[in-house]
Amino acid sequence: MTEHPSPQQMRAVFRGGLTEAAERAVFCHLLRGCSACQAAIGGEYLAVTRGPAPEDEVYDAAIDRAFVSARRYYGKMQREATKTREALELLEQGGLEALFAGPDHLVGLGLVDALLARCEAVRHDNPAEAVRLAKVADAAAARLNPRDFGARRVADVQARAMAEVGNALRAVDRLTEAGEAFDRAFKRLKEGTGNEALEAHLFQLRASYYGTRREFPLAFAALEAAHDLYLSVEDRHRAGRTLIKKAIYKHYSGKSEEAKVLNQQGLALIDESREPGLALIAGINHLWFLVACGRFREAAAALFKIRPACVAQGGQVQRIRLRWLEGQIDAGQGELARAAGIFCDVRKEFIRLEMGFHAALTSLDLSLLCMRQKRTRDAWDWALEAEQMFAALEIQREALAAVAVLTRCFQQGKATLPLLESVVDFVRRSETGLDERFEPHF
Repeated sequence: MTEHPSPQQMRAVFRGGLTEAAERAVFCHLLRGCSACQAAIGGEYLAVTRGPAPEDEVYDAAIDRAFVSARRYYGKMQREATKTREALELLEQGGLEALFAGPDHLVGLGLVDALLARCEAVRHDNPAEAVRLAKVADAAAARLNPRDFGARRVADVQARAMAEVGNALRAVDRLTEAGEAFDRAFKRLKEGTGNEALEAHLFQLRASYYGTRREFPLAFAALEAAHDLYLSVEDRHRAGRTLIKKAIYKHYSGKSEEAKVLNQQGLALIDESREPGLALIAGINHLWFLVACGRFREAAAALFKIRPACVAQGGQVQRIRLRWLEGQIDAGQGELARAAGIFCDVRKEFIRLEMGFHAALTSLDLSLLCMRQKRTRDAWDWALEAEQMFAALEIQREALAAVAVLTRCFQQGKATLPLLESVVDFVRRSETGLDERFEPHF
């Protein structure tokens, strides 16, 4: 708190009605030695106590209360921060197994923070492990005692943990479970402190969920809500982050030129020192936008420039997606054999990381390449595999039906390159979430 507390805040410290965060801010202001506010809070204490009392006694009681409460809170937070460091060290050394075998005192808020921090750290490299970490964090948050941290503070932590479970499940395409986790998170958030930054974070995560489900109008609405909330708390960096995310969905909606503009606006807002990898993500996204616009030569030049940063800074998933991009660029430039080798490698990696939708899309990429090389039987095999993988996922029924039409045409000997291209194009456009009908081209 940089300004003096208002008279209303001073009264509310003793009458009740302030959030825990606001009350702590008042106490911190007093502890910095503001004599005017220290004197004023003594008067406010006198106003709400029953019976007369000497002025000095009331003043001393008020200041003592402020010091005791603030010291108790910060002492508790320091202990939890120590737990976070200990738990994180165990997680980094040996994962959850090392944590479970660790000291019994690693419980509480510090444990939740450590688990969520580790979940974020491994999300791009090991999505399945991120799910495990998020679920353990959710269980640990559920055991927090409201008497230790305050009921509203506990509700905030639990909402955050539930949302991280949803985000981790989204990353491995378990979308029904992810949606249920987000519903629980927002319900719990209503019982919290009203922290706008936390609310913005949850909206941003839910936007990713909507985007994965190809429900882009909902994704845009969630991102706009997050953007406005971040600006209201003067967090320009995270506001820029929402624009970079929104650019991705504009691209998926077939508006790659608009996506490039949004991407640049987001880059102008972010602070690279806060999140060095974000600029890399925006750079990789820019490559996808160029490929979507058919600018393969320009994309190849940009790929050459960004590859060293991706190898040095990027996570495992980012590196695989960059490799996938390289295959798309090679295919666009007519290097079909080289593109096919890249797609085979990328598909295996997506399967290993349990990223089923991406693996199925890569199978369709391979089917299309084989068809262009007049290897009809191989094209059929890849299309059948894609159909089986899509059937196991929760994708739009029309997209699944389009792939089924393709495989039936292969079976009947009627499959053509234009038909396959129309199916691949439609499945990619199904990411827009629009309720389109498949119109095959023979």
